[in-house]
Amino acid sequence: MPYVLGLLSLAVILLLIRMTLPGDLRINKKYIGQFIKDSAGNGPKKISTKKMEILIPPGLPEERVYYNLLTEFADGSKQDFLVHIFYPLEVFHAEKEKNSRASQQEEANMSSMSDMSTPTMSSDVERFREDPFKDLSEEEKTKAAKEAELAAEIRQLGFLTLEKSVYPEIINFDTKRSIVVTEPVGSQRLDQVLLSMNPEQREELLRGVVKDLAAFHGQGEVLAGLLMPGVAHNDAMILQHILSSCEIWGAMGVGFTPAETESMLDALQPLYEDTLGLLGPKMGEASPRSFFVREGVARSLEWGRARRDISGLDLAELLCDPIVQLDVQAEKRLLAQYVEARGFAPAEAANQLLRMNRLTIYYRFVLLGYLITFRQASSTMPAERRRAFEKQMWPKDALEKAIASLRTYLAEDDGLAPLKSLVDEKLERLAQA
Repeated sequence: MPYVLGLLSLAVILLLIRMTLPGDLRINKKYIGQFIKDSAGNGPKKISTKKMEILIPPGLPEERVYYNLLTEFADGSKQDFLVHIFYPLEVFHAEKEKNSRASQQEEANMSSMSDMSTPTMSSDVERFREDPFKDLSEEEKTKAAKEAELAAEIRQLGFLTLEKSVYPEIINFDTKRSIVVTEPVGSQRLDQVLLSMNPEQREELLRGVVKDLAAFHGQGEVLAGLLMPGVAHNDAMILQHILSSCEIWGAMGVGFTPAETESMLDALQPLYEDTLGLLGPKMGEASPRSFFVREGVARSLEWGRARRDISGLDLAELLCDPIVQLDVQAEKRLLAQYVEARGFAPAEAANQLLRMNRLTIYYRFVLLGYLITFRQASSTMPAERRRAFEKQMWPKDALEKAIASLRTYLAEDDGLAPLKSLVDEKLERLAQA
């Protein structure tokens, strides 16, 4: 009995410690002091952490957690950092729990089908044949695979920050503890900051991101060849994305005949041929919800998803995101500043600007499909959920603004005149639907 009480007391003490420490227990003074020191070489006398708000798609486990870490030293100095903690078994346990619930439900359904049914000897034998260590074996395999993934991401972050980048510089890492420490990125997401700004302030802040993306893309194939392997865009993929989006237009009564769809294949050729000439390093996630802002500088936490792909498509994703709320002229200024920052020769700069404009056309074609789908689904959403989604992702007028911007870019691109003639009237009907 005293032994049991002792265990209970220990559990309560550990729970209280966990509740009073605002962060992972692995983040402690002793550990942090190994690589974070003041000018005298001493570790921090005090640390505090605050968990960052990261948007996670519904239903997905929280595999990665980020903390802002503030350290205070005996000499009165302070330093802050970002701590990224990876939980390699979150997905495994979530899937295991999901399968367990499904299995229990299936057993309950089978049981209710017949009260006369009883377990047979053969079913008991099969149950005993199962490997009792199967889950442990799978867990070890999953853990090893996830740790290898984290190690690859850490290596990639090192490559990404050899020069000034959109990613934070790495300070220290520990693959065994699944911890990465980087320079701080701030605690406010870019989308939240942009919503609090007027148009001039938004453009000024984004100008810094544009400059950093230009430096990132400017490293070209040298950097792209060091990134983790992944699937890059190709002509078939771009065509499929646009045609699939156009098919969704039918939900709002604006469809394409088979002959029009066939004509689209030829009309889209200049679009994908031009954009595919921009292969190089690309961010895996460039929405404003993936950036954080500190002292007017935006940095992304998605370093593990950078791949060799169409450089500039990430910039189009950022600038065209409805929550950014840029008008076409501000968007064009930022695209021109991006091309200028890349340092192209005058003749090549004009071609590059045309390609960037066409990337925004491609991206908006795809975006329209999502916006129409949301518009249709939102009619049956609870009002509170719809308003929350509009605030975080797509404002109420996002569809109309995206259509207007797409029509403007198409009207100014003579090389895409056949495409404009096919879709312009349909876009006008979509805006009025």
